[in-house]
Amino acid sequence: MNKALKLGVSVLLIVCEVVVVQAQKATETIKKTMPKAQVLLIDNINGTVEVKGGKGDKIGLTATKTIVGNTQNDVNNAKDKIDLVIFRENDTLVAHIKAPNLTYGRNRNNQRGFGYEWDDWNKQKGYDFKFDIQVNVPENTHLIVRTINQGDIRVTNTKASLKVTNVNGSVYLENIAGATRARTINGQLKANYTKVPDQNSSYYALNGNIRVKYPKSLSADLRFKSFNGDFYTDYEVKQLPTKVVSKTASEGRTKVYKVDEFTSVRVRKGGKVFKFETLNGNIYVNRNK
Repeated sequence: MNKALKLGVSVLLIVCEVVVVQAQKATETIKKTMPKAQVLLIDNINGTVEVKGGKGDKIGLTATKTIVGNTQNDVNNAKDKIDLVIFRENDTLVAHIKAPNLTYGRNRNNQRGFGYEWDDWNKQKGYDFKFDIQVNVPENTHLIVRTINQGDIRVTNTKASLKVTNVNGSVYLENIAGATRARTINGQLKANYTKVPDQNSSYYALNGNIRVKYPKSLSADLRFKSFNGDFYTDYEVKQLPTKVVSKTASEGRTKVYKVDEFTSVRVRKGGKVFKFETLNGNIYVNRNK
């Protein structure tokens, strides 16, 4: 008598429970109204900065503070430690970020101008933060605007000088008139002028295009350099001779001669020098329509 032997296959069902830990977040809105200043410095770290010029005589600031932490306890611990600090020194109004392991003031890294000291910044753990800042200013306020991550810089309708710096974000300057120093590392740089700046100006984008529009009446010398890009313009231009720069070598009296890496062209009769530089991007200088 044959017996059939049935082998039962036991299937072990393993249920894996994936636990998703959601980051905790807190937001706060900060609003300030202040008397006008000759110079306004907005020194952000993470987040956008938008500045609008107008006819008023006050400076109005609105900042949205966002803190994201691994746990609610991380967020609660960071709430009072992260803040926007505003102070006035002489003719300058300064707004900067206060955070643990970070100091702010005049320092050697910024040619004794205002800036951050980052020595212990890497000790920050458990949370991240950003400030999205909107400011309304009198149109003749001189501006210094900086941010690093998580946002663009946008300035509109101003007439005074601009110094704008971003790292991981774009720079947009619309309906402006003042002398300009604008710089970004990873982003686009766009500027649109209602009036030709009356001082030399410069524009730098390491990885991004530069697009600048001036009035049709532009008369200036344009200097441009791009390693992986081209220069485009709809102005009638005349190419200028390449400059040879000399300097004394460190050994003593020997002079070293170097050909200027910038190409220079002249629009109309020339005038102020506007310099454009990018590594990976094109440069466009066009007439305002």
